[in-house]
Amino acid sequence: MTAPTAKSGRGARSAAGRAAAAKGSAGRKAPVLGKQAKADLPAAVFGEGFHESLVHETARADLASRRRGTAAALGRGEISMTTAKAWRQKGTGRARAGALSVPHRRGGGAAFGPKPRDYAVKVNRKARRRALRAALSVHAARDSVAVVDGADFDEPATKQAAQALEKWGADRPRWSSSIAMRWPRRRASETSPGSPSCGRAMRG
Repeated sequence: MTAPTAKSGRGARSAAGRAAAAKGSAGRKAPVLGKQAKADLPAAVFGEGFHESLVHETARADLASRRRGTAAALGRGEISMTTAKAWRQKGTGRARAGALSVPHRRGGGAAFGPKPRDYAVKVNRKARRRALRAALSVHAARDSVAVVDGADFDEPATKQAAQALEKWGADRPRWSSSIAMRWPRRRASETSPGSPSCGRAMRG
């Protein structure tokens, strides 16, 4: 029997990458909206290395799941059309013709037309969570992450949330920022239902 060797290959590289990302994110902080203080970001969430393939797969699955999938077209067997032969087989001098519902005739059914279907793509739970951590880590590295303390909101107030976002950065595009929320006993959607910048939220 041979002695067990050290872990090598892809597993060792991924473990080294996670360790390096966690080391680089040590002590990373994010501003708290509405306050001058900063909050510590956990390295377990904001220290993930960027995985392009996982983020692409997860983003593609998210966009695909938003499709309604209601497009439909009638085939040659579904349209309202006579089933009689267009004209007799011989004696007219014209080319032989059968049903008028064929796709290449005006008013005929569609060939291989769309039908209602589900465009959802399954992504494993661990892969989704890892992609989310990778995206949040990129935001943390770019200083585009802010923290909202749910205890500061006594009731749902979109105006208050919008003012806090404006103070954070008026020139910052809404789609390039991420909000991490800390809620004592309240859901994120109950605080600022009309604020579009609070769409990406996580429990802290």
